[in-house]
Amino acid sequence: MTQGRAIGWTAVALSVVAVASSLFVLHEAHSQNAALRGQLTRLQASITSGQAADAAALAASKAATTAAQGQIAALSAQLTTTQNRLAADEKQLQVTTESLPPDIAKLADAAAPSVVLVSCGSSVGSGFALNLGATAEGTTTIVTAAHVVDSCTTTASHATADAATVIVAGRSLSARLTSFDAGGDVALFTVNARIPVLQPSQTVPRQGDFVMTIGNPLGATELVNSVTQGNVSKLLEDYISNTASISNGNSGGPLINRAGQVVGIIDSALTSESVGQPVVENLNFAVRLRVLCQKALTGAACAHLP
Repeated sequence: MTQGRAIGWTAVALSVVAVASSLFVLHEAHSQNAALRGQLTRLQASITSGQAADAAALAASKAATTAAQGQIAALSAQLTTTQNRLAADEKQLQVTTESLPPDIAKLADAAAPSVVLVSCGSSVGSGFALNLGATAEGTTTIVTAAHVVDSCTTTASHATADAATVIVAGRSLSARLTSFDAGGDVALFTVNARIPVLQPSQTVPRQGDFVMTIGNPLGATELVNSVTQGNVSKLLEDYISNTASISNGNSGGPLINRAGQVVGIIDSALTSESVGQPVVENLNFAVRLRVLCQKALTGAACAHLP
Protein backbone atom coordinates (compact mmCIF):
# COMPACT_ATOMS: atom_id res chain seq x y z
CA MET A 1 0.00 0.00 0.00
CA THR A 2 2.84 2.30 0.84
CA GLN A 3 4.43 1.64 -2.51
CA GLY A 4 1.15 2.20 -4.28
CA ARG A 5 0.64 5.55 -2.64
CA ALA A 6 4.15 6.57 -3.58
CA ILE A 7 3.47 5.77 -7.19
CA GLY A 8 0.22 7.73 -7.02
CA TRP A 9 1.89 10.77 -5.61
CA THR A 10 4.59 10.47 -8.22
CA ALA A 11 1.94 10.45 -10.95
CA VAL A 12 0.29 13.48 -9.39
CA ALA A 13 3.62 15.25 -9.22
CA LEU A 14 4.32 14.45 -12.86
CA SER A 15 0.88 15.72 -13.81
CA VAL A 16 1.52 18.92 -11.89
CA VAL A 17 4.86 19.32 -13.67
CA ALA A 18 3.21 18.66 -17.00
CA VAL A 19 0.50 21.20 -16.29
CA ALA A 20 3.08 23.71 -15.15
CA SER A 21 5.09 23.12 -18.32
CA SER A 22 1.98 23.51 -20.42
CA LEU A 23 1.09 26.71 -18.61
CA PHE A 24 4.62 28.01 -19.18
CA VAL A 25 4.51 27.14 -22.88
CA LEU A 26 1.06 28.72 -23.11
CA HIS A 27 2.34 31.84 -21.38
CA GLU A 28 5.28 32.02 -23.77
CA ALA A 29 2.92 31.61 -26.72
CA HIS A 30 0.73 34.41 -25.36
CA SER A 31 3.80 36.57 -24.89
CA GLN A 32 4.97 35.92 -28.47
CA ASN A 33 1.45 36.50 -29.75
CA ALA A 34 1.31 39.79 -27.85
CA ALA A 35 4.70 40.77 -29.29
CA LEU A 36 3.51 39.94 -32.81
CA ARG A 37 0.31 41.90 -32.25
CA GLY A 38 2.44 44.84 -31.09
CA GLN A 39 4.63 44.61 -34.19
CA LEU A 40 1.53 44.33 -36.40
CA THR A 41 -0.01 47.37 -34.71
CA ARG A 42 3.17 49.38 -35.19
CA LEU A 43 3.42 48.24 -38.84
CA GLN A 44 -0.20 49.19 -39.45
CA ALA A 45 0.41 52.55 -37.80
CA SER A 46 3.50 53.03 -39.98
CA ILE A 47 1.53 52.10 -43.11
CA THR A 48 -1.30 54.42 -42.10
CA SER A 49 1.19 57.20 -41.43
CA GLY A 50 2.90 56.57 -44.80
CA GLN A 51 -0.44 56.56 -46.58
CA ALA A 52 -1.37 59.79 -44.87
CA ALA A 53 1.95 61.32 -45.85
CA ASP A 54 1.56 60.07 -49.45
CA ALA A 55 -1.98 61.42 -49.56
CA ALA A 56 -0.77 64.76 -48.23
CA ALA A 57 2.08 64.82 -50.78
CA LEU A 58 -0.34 63.89 -53.59
CA ALA A 59 -2.75 66.59 -52.50
CA ALA A 60 0.11 69.11 -52.39
CA SER A 61 1.26 67.97 -55.84
CA LYS A 62 -2.27 68.31 -57.22
CA ALA A 63 -2.55 71.74 -55.66
CA ALA A 64 0.80 72.75 -57.18
CA THR A 65 -0.30 71.37 -60.58
CA THR A 66 -3.58 73.26 -60.37
CA ALA A 67 -1.72 76.43 -59.45
CA ALA A 68 0.74 75.91 -62.32
CA GLN A 69 -2.11 75.30 -64.74
CA GLY A 70 -3.74 78.48 -63.53
CA GLN A 71 -0.49 80.39 -64.09
CA ILE A 72 -0.15 78.85 -67.57
CA ALA A 73 -3.71 79.84 -68.44
CA ALA A 74 -3.07 83.36 -67.18
CA LEU A 75 0.20 83.61 -69.14
CA SER A 76 -1.51 82.20 -72.23
CA ALA A 77 -4.26 84.79 -71.96
CA GLN A 78 -1.65 87.49 -71.45
CA LEU A 79 0.30 86.22 -74.49
CA THR A 80 -2.86 86.25 -76.61
CA THR A 81 -3.61 89.79 -75.50
CA THR A 82 -0.04 90.86 -76.28
CA GLN A 83 -0.13 89.19 -79.70
CA ASN A 84 -3.44 90.85 -80.53
CA ARG A 85 -2.07 94.20 -79.41
CA LEU A 86 1.10 93.62 -81.45
CA ALA A 87 -0.93 92.72 -84.54
CA ALA A 88 -3.01 95.86 -84.08
CA ASP A 89 0.15 97.94 -83.62
CA GLU A 90 1.72 96.42 -86.74
CA LYS A 91 -1.43 97.16 -88.72
CA GLN A 92 -1.46 100.72 -87.45
CA LEU A 93 2.26 101.04 -88.23
CA GLN A 94 1.63 99.84 -91.77
CA VAL A 95 -1.20 102.35 -92.20
CA THR A 96 1.01 105.10 -90.78
CA THR A 97 3.96 104.07 -92.96
CA GLU A 98 1.81 104.02 -96.08
CA SER A 99 0.57 107.51 -95.28
CA LEU A 100 4.12 108.86 -95.09
CA PRO A 101 6.17 109.76 -98.17
CA PRO A 102 8.80 107.13 -98.96
CA ASP A 103 12.52 107.81 -99.11
CA ILE A 104 12.63 108.68 -102.82
CA ALA A 105 16.40 109.15 -102.89
CA LYS A 106 16.86 105.66 -101.45
CA LEU A 107 14.40 104.17 -103.97
CA ALA A 108 16.17 105.92 -106.84
CA ASP A 109 19.62 104.79 -105.72
CA ALA A 110 18.40 101.20 -105.49
CA ALA A 111 16.64 101.19 -108.87
CA ALA A 112 19.10 103.18 -110.97
CA PRO A 113 21.60 100.36 -111.65
CA SER A 114 18.77 98.28 -113.17
CA VAL A 115 17.55 100.98 -115.60
CA VAL A 116 19.13 101.23 -119.05
CA LEU A 117 18.98 103.50 -122.07
CA VAL A 118 17.69 101.69 -125.15
CA SER A 119 18.77 102.86 -128.61
CA CYS A 120 17.21 101.48 -131.80
CA GLY A 121 18.11 103.43 -134.93
CA SER A 122 16.79 106.95 -134.38
CA SER A 123 14.52 105.82 -131.55
CA VAL A 124 15.71 106.23 -127.99
CA GLY A 125 13.92 105.13 -124.85
CA SER A 126 14.32 103.37 -121.53
CA GLY A 127 14.32 99.80 -120.32
CA PHE A 128 15.01 97.89 -117.14
CA ALA A 129 16.31 94.55 -115.95
CA LEU A 130 13.49 92.52 -114.40
CA ASN A 131 13.55 89.25 -112.52
CA LEU A 132 11.42 86.94 -114.66
CA GLY A 133 12.97 83.67 -113.56
CA ALA A 134 15.98 81.72 -114.72
CA THR A 135 18.05 83.05 -117.63
CA ALA A 136 21.12 81.71 -119.39
CA GLU A 137 24.38 82.10 -117.50
CA GLY A 138 25.76 85.61 -117.83
CA THR A 139 22.66 87.09 -119.47
CA THR A 140 20.02 89.52 -118.27
CA THR A 141 16.42 90.03 -119.44
CA ILE A 142 15.52 93.61 -120.31
CA VAL A 143 11.94 94.90 -120.50
CA THR A 144 10.97 97.89 -122.62
CA ALA A 145 8.05 99.31 -124.63
CA ALA A 146 7.57 97.79 -128.07
CA HIS A 147 7.33 101.19 -129.75
CA VAL A 148 10.88 101.95 -128.57
CA VAL A 149 12.31 99.07 -130.62
CA ASP A 150 9.70 98.47 -133.33
CA SER A 151 12.03 99.85 -136.02
CA CYS A 152 14.51 97.11 -135.10
CA THR A 153 12.12 94.29 -135.97
CA THR A 154 11.75 92.68 -139.38
CA THR A 155 8.00 92.24 -138.81
CA ALA A 156 5.57 93.21 -136.13
CA SER A 157 5.98 89.84 -134.43
CA HIS A 158 9.53 88.67 -135.18
CA ALA A 159 12.66 90.32 -133.88
CA THR A 160 16.07 90.41 -135.53
CA ALA A 161 19.26 89.43 -133.76
CA ASP A 162 21.31 92.15 -132.10
CA ALA A 163 18.48 94.53 -132.96
CA ALA A 164 19.06 97.19 -130.35
CA THR A 165 21.74 98.76 -128.23
CA VAL A 166 21.53 99.01 -124.48
CA ILE A 167 23.61 101.61 -122.70
CA VAL A 168 24.40 100.82 -119.09
CA ALA A 169 26.45 103.32 -117.13
CA GLY A 170 27.95 104.62 -120.38
CA ARG A 171 28.74 101.12 -121.69
CA SER A 172 27.09 99.98 -124.95
CA LEU A 173 25.83 96.38 -125.18
CA SER A 174 24.23 94.57 -128.10
CA ALA A 175 20.71 93.39 -127.30
CA ARG A 176 18.85 90.45 -128.83
CA LEU A 177 15.09 90.79 -128.91
CA THR A 178 13.35 87.65 -127.73
CA SER A 179 9.69 88.74 -127.56
CA PHE A 180 7.76 91.52 -129.21
CA ASP A 181 4.08 92.40 -128.77
CA ALA A 182 3.05 95.50 -130.71
CA GLY A 183 -0.55 95.25 -129.48
CA GLY A 184 0.44 95.20 -125.83
CA ASP A 185 3.34 97.59 -126.52
CA VAL A 186 5.84 95.43 -124.62
CA ALA A 187 9.09 93.80 -125.66
CA LEU A 188 11.76 91.63 -124.07
CA PHE A 189 15.38 91.24 -125.03
CA THR A 190 18.54 89.87 -123.49
CA VAL A 191 22.06 91.19 -123.12
CA ASN A 192 25.21 89.23 -122.41
CA ALA A 193 25.96 91.00 -119.15
CA ARG A 194 24.99 90.86 -115.52
CA ILE A 195 22.75 93.77 -114.61
CA PRO A 196 21.02 94.06 -111.20
CA VAL A 197 17.38 93.07 -111.59
CA LEU A 198 14.30 94.74 -110.18
CA GLN A 199 11.62 92.60 -108.58
CA PRO A 200 8.07 92.57 -109.97
CA SER A 201 5.35 93.47 -107.50
CA GLN A 202 3.14 90.53 -106.51
CA THR A 203 0.17 92.73 -105.68
CA VAL A 204 -2.07 94.96 -107.76
CA PRO A 205 -1.54 98.68 -107.06
CA ARG A 206 -4.41 100.60 -105.51
CA GLN A 207 -5.85 103.92 -106.50
CA GLY A 208 -3.90 106.59 -104.62
CA ASP A 209 -0.75 104.48 -104.11
CA PHE A 210 2.62 106.20 -104.44
CA VAL A 211 4.53 105.49 -107.67
CA MET A 212 7.88 106.61 -109.06
CA THR A 213 9.34 106.59 -112.56
CA ILE A 214 13.00 106.39 -113.46
CA GLY A 215 14.24 106.68 -117.00
CA ASN A 216 15.95 108.68 -119.72
CA PRO A 217 13.85 111.67 -120.86
CA LEU A 218 14.69 112.81 -124.41
CA GLY A 219 17.46 110.23 -124.45
CA ALA A 220 19.85 112.88 -123.22
CA THR A 221 22.90 111.52 -121.46
CA GLU A 222 22.73 114.41 -119.02
CA LEU A 223 19.24 113.28 -117.95
CA VAL A 224 19.88 109.53 -117.64
CA ASN A 225 17.99 107.95 -114.73
CA SER A 226 15.83 110.99 -114.04
CA VAL A 227 13.20 110.47 -111.36
CA THR A 228 9.61 111.68 -111.06
CA GLN A 229 6.92 110.75 -108.59
CA GLY A 230 3.15 110.71 -108.29
CA ASN A 231 0.30 108.40 -107.43
CA VAL A 232 -1.99 105.90 -109.10
CA SER A 233 -4.93 107.82 -110.55
CA LYS A 234 -6.88 104.87 -111.88
CA LEU A 235 -6.29 101.18 -112.37
CA LEU A 236 -7.45 100.16 -115.85
CA GLU A 237 -7.65 96.71 -117.43
CA ASP A 238 -4.23 96.87 -119.10
CA TYR A 239 -2.90 100.21 -117.90
CA ILE A 240 -2.15 102.19 -114.77
CA SER A 241 -3.09 105.83 -115.04
CA ASN A 242 -0.76 107.87 -112.85
CA THR A 243 0.51 111.37 -112.14
CA ALA A 244 4.28 110.74 -112.33
CA SER A 245 5.39 113.06 -115.11
CA ILE A 246 7.11 111.57 -118.17
CA SER A 247 8.70 112.84 -121.38
CA ASN A 248 9.81 111.31 -124.67
CA GLY A 249 12.55 108.86 -123.81
CA ASN A 250 10.87 107.65 -120.61
CA SER A 251 8.95 104.99 -122.55
CA GLY A 252 9.93 101.48 -121.50
CA GLY A 253 11.17 102.49 -118.07
CA PRO A 254 9.79 101.09 -114.81
CA LEU A 255 6.90 102.38 -112.73
CA ILE A 256 7.97 101.55 -109.17
CA ASN A 257 5.98 101.32 -105.93
CA ARG A 258 7.11 102.44 -102.47
CA ALA A 259 8.74 99.04 -101.88
CA GLY A 260 10.99 99.47 -104.94
CA GLN A 261 9.08 96.83 -106.91
CA VAL A 262 7.91 97.24 -110.50
CA VAL A 263 4.16 97.59 -111.07
CA GLY A 264 4.19 98.77 -114.70
CA ILE A 265 6.08 99.76 -117.84
CA ILE A 266 6.07 103.46 -118.78
CA ASP A 267 4.13 103.82 -122.01
CA SER A 268 2.59 107.18 -122.88
CA ALA A 269 1.09 110.48 -121.75
CA LEU A 270 -1.93 112.42 -122.98
CA THR A 271 -1.53 116.10 -123.75
CA SER A 272 -3.90 118.87 -124.74
CA GLU A 273 -2.56 118.64 -128.28
CA SER A 274 -2.98 114.85 -128.53
CA VAL A 275 -6.61 114.85 -127.42
CA GLY A 276 -7.71 118.28 -128.64
CA GLN A 277 -8.71 119.52 -125.20
CA PRO A 278 -7.69 122.84 -123.66
CA VAL A 279 -6.54 121.37 -120.34
CA VAL A 280 -4.96 117.92 -119.92
CA GLU A 281 -2.59 117.38 -117.00
CA ASN A 282 -0.93 114.38 -115.41
CA LEU A 283 -2.67 111.77 -117.55
CA ASN A 284 0.25 109.39 -117.83
CA PHE A 285 -0.01 105.67 -118.50
CA ALA A 286 2.04 102.59 -117.70
CA VAL A 287 1.36 99.13 -119.10
CA ARG A 288 0.52 96.61 -116.39
CA LEU A 289 3.11 93.84 -116.05
CA ARG A 290 0.54 91.13 -116.72
CA VAL A 291 0.27 92.38 -120.33
CA LEU A 292 3.67 90.73 -120.83
CA CYS A 293 1.85 87.41 -120.51
CA GLN A 294 -0.47 88.04 -123.45
CA LYS A 295 2.21 87.36 -126.08
CA ALA A 296 5.69 88.27 -124.86
CA LEU A 297 6.02 85.90 -121.91
CA THR A 298 4.81 82.46 -120.87
CA GLY A 299 5.40 79.96 -118.08
CA ALA A 300 5.88 80.29 -114.35
CA ALA A 301 7.01 83.92 -114.60
CA CYS A 302 3.41 84.87 -115.43
CA ALA A 303 1.93 83.32 -112.30
CA HIS A 304 2.02 86.41 -110.07
CA LEU A 305 2.42 89.43 -112.35
CA PRO A 306 -0.18 92.04 -111.36
